[in-house]
Amino acid sequence: MSNHPNPEIAVLIGKGYVIAAETESTVTLHKSKNINHGLHLALTVLTLLLWSPVWIIKTILTSPRTVTVQRYLGAAVSEASK
Repeated sequence: MSNHPNPEIAVLIGKGYVIAAETESTVTLHKSKNINHGLHLALTVLTLLLWSPVWIIKTILTSPRTVTVQRYLGAAVSEASK
């Protein structure tokens, strides 16, 4: 766990989020998920393109996430997928 003064931010950092921006009142954290495109390409070729819908859906569903948290109050301001 991180040693950030706000426990909510420390928990998010522990879950793999990284601080993307900070202001006096908020902290914006970002988390991206990695997709093994080489594996999906091999599976798509081996299955004669039958695997391609799975690859496309997986790519869409694992989009990066951004969370903005009040620096000291601990209340989440907004959460969005980009």
